[in-house]
Amino acid sequence: MVIKPLGEDLTPGTVKPVQVALVEPVAYQIQLKMRIEDLAPRVCCVDMTPQPAKMQAVGEMYELLRRAAVRRRLVAANYDGLPRLLCPHVLGRKADRLHALFYQFGGSSNSGLPMTTEGVGGWRCLAVKKLSQVELRAEAWHTEPRSRRQTCIDEVDFDVDAQPEEDPQKGQ
Repeated sequence: MVIKPLGEDLTPGTVKPVQVALVEPVAYQIQLKMRIEDLAPRVCCVDMTPQPAKMQAVGEMYELLRRAAVRRRLVAANYDGLPRLLCPHVLGRKADRLHALFYQFGGSSNSGLPMTTEGVGGWRCLAVKKLSQVELRAEAWHTEPRSRRQTCIDEVDFDVDAQPEEDPQKGQ
């Protein structure tokens, strides 16, 4: 048996019509009214599909990356389905698409992470629209020297190296 509420409001205590379909060689459909509390135990185990995490808009992710770069904070994110620990250094556009130049020091990468004197890490030019589950983290900022001439971004919106170095804890 499959029970599906009709409508979007699933507030406890409300009465909503539901559609009940008996899954047999001959399907019967019944319409009746039930309280949401009465439905909850049955709905949870019958016709529930997992809901994806809230999707972040590209603009929302870009602003979060900018905030992280200004404060010299790292972000955790997925890129092409792989988890990564990233420090955003340069933000802007390449071919009219939002990109960021990151120092990646943890997580995974299809090409692997190079070994450095500090451990593991490397520079990554990533398209912002391919990022997902971007979140600001409190761990220490990571970086290493990079060439002043980068080709990741044509129109630079923010470059952490062009900003005065401040204590990232001030003003918070």
